[in-house]
This record gives sequence, structure tokens and C-alpha cells, in this order.
Amino acid sequence: MKQIFISLILVFCASASWAQESYRGGEGDGYDRATLTVGQTSLTPESFFGGAELYPNPLLSGQDLILSFGQPVKHLKLDILDTTGRILVSEEKISTVQDIRIESGTLPPGMYLLQLSSSDQMTSLSFIILDS
Repeated sequence: MKQIFISLILVFCASASWAQESYRGGEGDGYDRATLTVGQTSLTPESFFGGAELYPNPLLSGQDLILSFGQPVKHLKLDILDTTGRILVSEEKISTVQDIRIESGTLPPGMYLLQLSSSDQMTSLSFIILDS
């Protein structure tokens, strides 16, 4: 099944390259690693939404979190999830924004995931709230 899926990706991506690397140690130690590269495209969180940054991170309980974009973003949905995947905060910004202030006062100390999505992009950024 994995081979079929990867073959389909390669059919649609003419400039794709495939690399596979294996290492076998003793007693079942080892790894398999596969890399699919499409052109010069880098799929990192920094490449989405013009290099979105989240700061301060970590932040103290009660502090506001700032989400800053490298370029204006229009029609943005953001969700804050806890470590169990439960959505704690959900907001939709319809107007064009470049910076968003997120109040963390209702969130207890812990680790969170901020999911950002628009009509053509989606990424996630993690942040930590410390007890003040």
C-alpha cells in the first residue's frame, strides 16, 4: 500500500526525487528512512503564512501570546488544542491581519498546539504556558 501511494505522488510530481536509507544494527536495532523531495519546495511551518511566528514562547500564565505573520493574511481560522487534541479556543478572522493577540488567561499551564488554516494553507505551531 505504501509503495502504491508513493508511486501516485511521483506520477503527479514530475520533478520529484525519492531516496531511501536503511541501517541495521544488532538485536533488531536499526531504522528505515524515506525522503520525498519535490523540486525545491520546503514544507516547514516557516514556509506557511509568510513565516508565522509565535511569541513569547514559553509564556507565563496570564500573558498574551502574539501571532505575527511576515505578510498580511486574509480569512484565517485558528484553533488552540490541548495535548489530548481537544479544541479549547476557536476563532475565525475574516479581515486582513498581520498580527493577532491571543489572550491566554483562561488556559491553565501546559503544552498547546495552535492550528492555523486558510483556504489554501494549514500549519501548526506549539507553545507552552508556564505557571507564574
